[in-house]
Amino acid sequence: MELYVRYWTPGIIVAESWDVRISTLDLNKVPWPDRAYAFQLVEKASGESEDGIAMSGERMIDGLFYYHPDSQIVPYNHVPASETALRSNMRCNDWDCVIYTRWNNWPQPYKPEKHVILPSGEDHMSEHIKIWL
Repeated sequence: MELYVRYWTPGIIVAESWDVRISTLDLNKVPWPDRAYAFQLVEKASGESEDGIAMSGERMIDGLFYYHPDSQIVPYNHVPASETALRSNMRCNDWDCVIYTRWNNWPQPYKPEKHVILPSGEDHMSEHIKIWL
């Protein structure tokens, strides 16, 4: 099994992602590329079956999205009225809040059970990850 961090960045229409191999699940050691607004932790495995067929797979370590410390959670009633498309998406998709990412221009749906904004400073270690170390 190999550990990876999957970074997420704004795209032209939808978010883009890429994976980078890491050696630890310590969130303090995950670097922030300039354009990334969030990351996930992924475990990948590959090998061969008994009859020589190549196999591979991956799983999310904890299923969480970790957002850059500069991100902020904004409830529907604080989203500017001028953001009509976003407000409409929030109503139609039943999003109570969105996360404005570190550039303040790529709001994403916010669900507290799936999204974590990392604290600023040195200690980003999450209780969710400590169980894996």
